[in-house]
Amino acid sequence: MKWFLGAAVAAVIGIAAAVTPLVVGASDDGLAPASRVGRVVADAVGTGADERLVVEPMPGQFDAAVGAVNDAGGSIVRIVAGVFDVLVDRESAEAIAASPAVRAVNGLAPAFETQVDASLISEGVAAADATGWRSVGWTGAGTTIAVVDSGFGGWAAGVAAGEVPAVPADRRVNHCDAGFEGTRHGTVTSELIHDTAPGADLVLVCIDDHLDLATAVDDLVARDIDIVNMSLGFYNTSRGDGSGGPGTPEHSVRRVMQSGVLWVNSAGNDARTHWGGAFTDADGNGRHEWAAGDEAMAFTLPASGRVVLFLRWDQWPVADVDLDICLTEDPAIPPMCIERRQAPGADPVDQVILDNPYDRPVTLHALVEAVGGPIASAPRVDLFTLGAVDLEHPVAATSLAEPLGAPGIIGVGAYCVHDGQLVPYSSQGPTIDGRVGVSIVASESVSTTTLGQASGCGVGYRGTSASAPYVAGALALLSEAIPEAGPNGVLAELQARAAAAGDPGAPGLDPVYGHGYLNLGTAPPRGDQAGDTEADPVLAVSDHPDRSEPRPLSGQTLSGETYVFVRPEAVSGNIAMVRFFVDGMLVQVEKQAGYDLGGGMPDRAYPIDLARFGPGEHTVMAETTLTDGTVSQAEATFTVDAATPAIPRPFEVVVSADPASEPVPMNGTVLSGGVYVSLRPVDPLPAAVDHVLFYIDAEQVGYDGAAPYEMLPASNGVVPPFDTATLANGQHMLQAIAFLVDGSIVTANASYTVEN
Repeated sequence: MKWFLGAAVAAVIGIAAAVTPLVVGASDDGLAPASRVGRVVADAVGTGADERLVVEPMPGQFDAAVGAVNDAGGSIVRIVAGVFDVLVDRESAEAIAASPAVRAVNGLAPAFETQVDASLISEGVAAADATGWRSVGWTGAGTTIAVVDSGFGGWAAGVAAGEVPAVPADRRVNHCDAGFEGTRHGTVTSELIHDTAPGADLVLVCIDDHLDLATAVDDLVARDIDIVNMSLGFYNTSRGDGSGGPGTPEHSVRRVMQSGVLWVNSAGNDARTHWGGAFTDADGNGRHEWAAGDEAMAFTLPASGRVVLFLRWDQWPVADVDLDICLTEDPAIPPMCIERRQAPGADPVDQVILDNPYDRPVTLHALVEAVGGPIASAPRVDLFTLGAVDLEHPVAATSLAEPLGAPGIIGVGAYCVHDGQLVPYSSQGPTIDGRVGVSIVASESVSTTTLGQASGCGVGYRGTSASAPYVAGALALLSEAIPEAGPNGVLAELQARAAAAGDPGAPGLDPVYGHGYLNLGTAPPRGDQAGDTEADPVLAVSDHPDRSEPRPLSGQTLSGETYVFVRPEAVSGNIAMVRFFVDGMLVQVEKQAGYDLGGGMPDRAYPIDLARFGPGEHTVMAETTLTDGTVSQAEATFTVDAATPAIPRPFEVVVSADPASEPVPMNGTVLSGGVYVSLRPVDPLPAAVDHVLFYIDAEQVGYDGAAPYEMLPASNGVVPPFDTATLANGQHMLQAIAFLVDGSIVTANASYTVEN
């Protein structure tokens, strides 16, 4: 199917309209009650007779949808999360889409490589101070790194040159249609890992798309991987806050990280080809303004090039606004809007592919138009223009590729190793829910044996694809040097060493540079395992949300905004869960890096509400469960200053046994049977609520995007009860996290006991 912008443009460019993203069912791991799957598009609408498409059945119509595919002559290649991956011709795909048993038919496309301009001697090793580590004898031995990439061409030549290791056949996993050696991107990426940590074992995983990634996840976990490096990115697959459901890259990454694996991912190269901000329509004509009075944003298609436009607006999980991408060759000429099938409950995304068949550049203007005219709301809008040059109004902030929204992921930005400056296209945070997104920045424009010598910035292996593998290699060196720290301690050490080397950006953690440039500093001598961590205090306190300048908690008098947490580097083993008890009452459960008494994220702790405990002396006990099932306890006594004020809590968690009865505060209750949990306003909010996530014992159990913010939102007008019998008898902790439209976060906690 081709769309044209009139006779003049028709001679120059065809516009292939993309189709509606998928909506799939409940998460299989309890992390999310509903899930969204879009996809990265590099070739969403094919031109051959056979195409790979994704077919989503209507609820309860699985068998009928299978019949529709068979009747149309399609072949089901695989089924992931209840969704079909189908080989079919375009005409038959349209017949499948017309079936009442089918909700959506989407183009299945390969993963977009975040910058494949690749080009001996890996200058980034010295830039990260890893040369000294290798000279001492640290090689990353004992660590296994999975390289998830789009192809490993030329591997035998790399082995012959000594630049990559020989990898046995049982450590090569192929999901790529073009074969394991279809591209060389994974080979050059692996070369940088091997340059940094030559003793690390590699597992090579070739993928074409997000469903390949989802299929590979269980295998990755079963292989006892320590670190994953993925120098690939995806677009329009989820909101970008880590809540993506089955089949999305975010979900796949979460599943792997839950087993204690460190996931390193290129941040993307979209800072100059992205726009992000609120939908603005000052003149009320239903069209978004990229800048004051400018509804048509110019961009250039390179000669004989392709540009893919990805539009996403922040109305997850269900959009009530439909936005279309429109294009024109001249702002004075009415644009052509690319209408798409908008299924009920479709994800708030749109995408268009532009092909320029001429050997000269072409300039177009992009508009975004609300279907049906002006809209009352002003949702956040993000437009990625992959492959475009000279975007008229680029916005670097929030230009992260997916799955960078997954909490705990190690997002890597890029600086040129030849001048030490951040490259202008390195994607930046924050994430859409306010986290920094970029954890660290490493070298690019580097030389590789596979692709040749780099002579300066802008040549060689470029982009964040080249930066990420240096971080993966550095983590392997640290893992060998301080194995007792566990993965979270190793990551904390990496971040601390980067910060100690000097932060090139704003003081502290920031969404452009994260903790700073990758720098391992002085290597510990062999035989001296970098400090007596067993003697370090497990429970620590800091005055800073990034947990910097920690001190032992025991004996401290606390007041104001205070952050209490478990120091993972002082725990011998891989942490699966930490439960915090204050004076015998369970008050917090944490299952991700950070392990904060007040809750938090890997890069930011939430302050504890000291007034909740009351003035005087208290005892906190941290019960730490390791991935091998070992349980240990650490205690500390602290004093709350009598003058400390309570942290404002605009909400409190309330519960009732009947939807018609008056709810009561949930904290301190004893519950049984079915109950109804929601948030009740207490104090004024600093901004409107975008959405609320509900967690029980650190597992996400609910999502609501509209007041009154029920833990289990109404379905067909009926609010379902939460069955407490799904929980073991005993103490549990619920945390509600409200994400506000200004990017701030408000939390409300409740400790309760289940007796069934």
